[in-house]
Amino acid sequence: MRHLIDLMDKAALVRRLYGADSGMNMLTKPEKVLFYNTNLMYCLTPHVEDGTMRETYVASQLGGGHQLSMPNQGDLVVDGKWLFEVGGKNKGFKQIKGIEDSYIVSDGIDIGQGKKIPLWLFGMLY
Repeated sequence: MRHLIDLMDKAALVRRLYGADSGMNMLTKPEKVLFYNTNLMYCLTPHVEDGTMRETYVASQLGGGHQLSMPNQGDLVVDGKWLFEVGGKNKGFKQIKGIEDSYIVSDGIDIGQGKKIPLWLFGMLY
C-alpha cells in the first residue's frame, strides 16, 4: 500500500502530508493523504465533503512553492512556520487560539479581516 501511495504521489494524483515534527521518509506514515487537486476529487465522486474540498484546494494552491505539513493543531503548516485552519464562513479561532503566525482560511466570505483570509484569495497564488 505504501508503494502504491508513493507512486500516486510521484504521478501528482495525491499529496502526502507528514507531521510537522515527524520528518518525511519512506518509513514514516503520512498523517494525511489529500488528492493533488479538487478536479480529481470530483472525477471520482459526485459528492465531496466541503471540508475536504477546502483543505485540498488550499494545499493545491500552496503546495507548488512551499513545504506543507500536518500540525498538532489546525489543518496545515506552511514552510514550518505559518499555521492555517481551513473552514466555512463562521470558522472561529478556537482551534488555533494563542498560536503565533496562525490564520483562518474561510470559505464563503468576500473580504478578509485581521487573521481571517478568504478562501478564494488563494487562487491568486497559482
